[in-house]
Amino acid sequence: MKQCPTCKRTYSDNTLAFCLVDGAVLSAPDDDPQATLVLKDSPSNKTAPTLVSPSGGGVMSITGEKINQQDAADKTRRIVFIIAGLAAVLLIAGLVIYLIKKSQSTEGNSANTSANASAVLDKKLEGGLRAGSSEFEKYRNSIKLDEPEAEYSDTYAGGMQMTLATTVRNFTGRTINGLEMKGTVTDLDGKPIKERTMVVIPSPSGAFEELENNGTARVPIPIPGFQGADAANIDSGQAKLKMEVTAIKFK
Repeated sequence: MKQCPTCKRTYSDNTLAFCLVDGAVLSAPDDDPQATLVLKDSPSNKTAPTLVSPSGGGVMSITGEKINQQDAADKTRRIVFIIAGLAAVLLIAGLVIYLIKKSQSTEGNSANTSANASAVLDKKLEGGLRAGSSEFEKYRNSIKLDEPEAEYSDTYAGGMQMTLATTVRNFTGRTINGLEMKGTVTDLDGKPIKERTMVVIPSPSGAFEELENNGTARVPIPIPGFQGADAANIDSGQAKLKMEVTAIKFK
């Protein structure tokens, strides 16, 4: 049975679709106990879950869309935390590897320096008179050197640099414009521990270019690669200091 929603006229012919009086679309009567409403199972027809507030008054409705949004947000946060954690682990691992390599490099350099007598050879004096020549021996004793002294300073690598220093006195009767000297630290048997040969006139620092007759000059020879124990041995007399002229050049 169908009924016109406008004029309320009823029709027993279920094949009719429109009211014969006013043309309205026919529908099941409001009080028809056999009328049923069929709903398709679609996402739009799903009933949202309801939660009753513990306080007893309000009813909270949570839709499926909100639940999906919350799950997506939680997943995004988890991914961010995982990426941040991995980045922190990689950063710490890289720092540890760098420190280990740096430590090994420093220890290796210190070991190599301590194992062998260090001979640091700087630029030689060109065109000078050298040991073995008659002219060199002629003037050698006319160049006087005071007893060498040692000063210590720390290096950036954690070691120690020793600077041997002496006063040179020129009694050759000529002006010296080139002087090469060697500084040596030896053990009690005279065996070299560390040594260095370098040109001291002209001064590497530019303090003076030549040494006139009867003139004096303070000349240093820095020798790197020492450790604290080496300085203690020198101070206690278990090592000796030596400075000598190896080449001369006159003006």
